[in-house]
Amino acid sequence: MRNILVTLSLLISFNALADYSDPDSYPECQYADEKVELELVQIEPNRYINDGNQFLYPTQMGPYEVQVFVDANCHEDIASIANAYLVKDNEGNIVLNHDYDVYNLRDVTPSKNFPFFILRRYTGGAHCCYTSHYFSKDKPYRLKETIHSRDIKPIYKDIDQDGEMEMIERDVIFTYWYVSSAASRFIEVIYRADKDGFHVAQDLMHQNMKYPTVQSALHQIRIEIKETKEHVLRYPHLAKNSYVKNQTFHDIGVFTAGFLYAGMEKEGWQFFNQIWAEEDLGITKRVSFRSELEDLITGSRHYQLLLGMDVESSEDHTANMIFQNIIKRFKKYQNSLLTNGSQEE
Repeated sequence: MRNILVTLSLLISFNALADYSDPDSYPECQYADEKVELELVQIEPNRYINDGNQFLYPTQMGPYEVQVFVDANCHEDIASIANAYLVKDNEGNIVLNHDYDVYNLRDVTPSKNFPFFILRRYTGGAHCCYTSHYFSKDKPYRLKETIHSRDIKPIYKDIDQDGEMEMIERDVIFTYWYVSSAASRFIEVIYRADKDGFHVAQDLMHQNMKYPTVQSALHQIRIEIKETKEHVLRYPHLAKNSYVKNQTFHDIGVFTAGFLYAGMEKEGWQFFNQIWAEEDLGITKRVSFRSELEDLITGSRHYQLLLGMDVESSEDHTANMIFQNIIKRFKKYQNSLLTNGSQEE
């Protein structure tokens, strides 16, 4: 994230912000970058500039003070708006500062005994993006971890009824894998939380599986494959884009991955081999698809954490995985156009 050169000043009165009630008085705004010096003014929480721009961020989370700043002149221009937020500890030391994304900044700490204070931001826009900052409740007060969750915000729930909240994340690495974003599936990854951080709870993932046996998973995917085929009968144009085959590949892969994430490798590949044979998808393709699926799964940050591996930034890594899926899907689409075109000729 680039850093904006800013001048921060304390806003004594909310009227210090520019008033754009008259459309003719709207200023000529510009994008903020490293070469533009902007005047950012601190605003008060639970106040708004207009009905569409709510600032509901917390001023205090335990020992932490939260401050939000907006562009004094162009705060209502969504296209070029500049803003920032920072968090200070009980001694006034800055433990976090970040440019942009202040409009949906929230304190989402789920309970008093949860080991962290949580400040979450949301960028808005297509497919994106929730980021959660986790701050320690014990001294030394500090930012413990930042987790980028992409499309779906984390859920905090006491799954095993032990009085402690777990965190549920969705692994989005299957987004755009053979299918559109809307048709993509996610895998729930459950983490236990303590003062040292988050730890993948594979036992709870196993316990929380929707289809925990080979037979129950086979029963469900047969229903869904049937529904996919019926959907194409209603919309025949989808057949030209290999809709049924691509959706089936995606669904088989994610169902199989669900077993692998839960530590049920034997059951996962048993399921995989049986449904592949039932759908008669080809021996050669089975080998290459299994290899592709294994590469995708082992590239998942969540799966790497499950294996106890050191991992890179969740934001950079997951974005890269999804981008690779988009490229592969685009290439498949290009090939299908070439194939259909040659057949028509």
